[in-house]
Amino acid sequence: MPARLACSRRTFLAGAAATGAAVPARGWSLPFFTKSAADFDDHLTLLVSDLHINGRADKPQHHQGPRFAKLVAEILKMDPLPRRCLVLGDIAWDRGDPQDYAASAVPLKQLADAGIELALALGNHDHRQTFSAAWPGLAAQSRVPGCQVSVVQTPDCDFLLMDSLSEVGVDEKSYNHVYGELPQAEQEWLAAELPKWPRPVFVCAHHPLTETFQGRFTQLEVCGRPLKNLLADVPCLAGYIQGHDHRWLRSFELADWKRRKLFQNLTLPSTGHWGDIGYVLLRSAPGEAVAELHQDDFYFPREMPPAQRGADWSAMVAANQGAKCHFVWKQT
Repeated sequence: MPARLACSRRTFLAGAAATGAAVPARGWSLPFFTKSAADFDDHLTLLVSDLHINGRADKPQHHQGPRFAKLVAEILKMDPLPRRCLVLGDIAWDRGDPQDYAASAVPLKQLADAGIELALALGNHDHRQTFSAAWPGLAAQSRVPGCQVSVVQTPDCDFLLMDSLSEVGVDEKSYNHVYGELPQAEQEWLAAELPKWPRPVFVCAHHPLTETFQGRFTQLEVCGRPLKNLLADVPCLAGYIQGHDHRWLRSFELADWKRRKLFQNLTLPSTGHWGDIGYVLLRSAPGEAVAELHQDDFYFPREMPPAQRGADWSAMVAANQGAKCHFVWKQT
């Protein structure tokens, strides 16, 4: 059975030290877990994506940080707290700058400080080298060396966080491809492991399974086969969850028309960059899970005074608020 992977106290301290986040020199001055086990809901998972935190004062766009801080403050008022938080990529603002990871570590530290487990995936605005330097503990625990592949267990299901970053360079000096691509080693691991997965599993990544960008059609593939076709043949598949598009969207993926093979696909909002702004709480139970949207705002390309906002922006928020996506899966 896949082992549980999440940000432990030791993992977080290593990551915080690497990013320059404040870590007491002689141990942890406050209790790391500030709530008892009874104050956490083991069946509740916080899903966020597209943080785009900017850590450099000489770069534009800093509205994302305060938005994410507001979200974290709201989450920490919950009673009970979600047991875990999954971040589906684009943690850095633009090109995986180390200062972006240092800045994002501050609110993420607040979640970890409260005892919420963390698992992080990579998006096209991240870089593996600088991410691994910022989060060496998580990088070391990856299921596939050289990329960030994580497995998180809950009482009812697993979450598999894939690495869909199509990387051009190795640091903040280079832009990556917008579209996603799975490294070859990860493809081989997925082809071997997914068909025999022993528990209900949500497969998660930053990128969509298929995407069209500037006239180019791309899709995530596993050993020459569309990933969506492989997922449709996974008996324990619970659904696919992605980021990247900065919107709340429920849809289904049709992988085989003749055999009626399809599954649900959920797209997450951004925490503060542009588009739908908010987070998702997923509550699982035996055989099912319900994901609920908590939408805070909508804007493009960034926050604007009320007089300059699109007339339909508030209507979008009102229409989405409290929207739900219901997943069901085979009992094991």
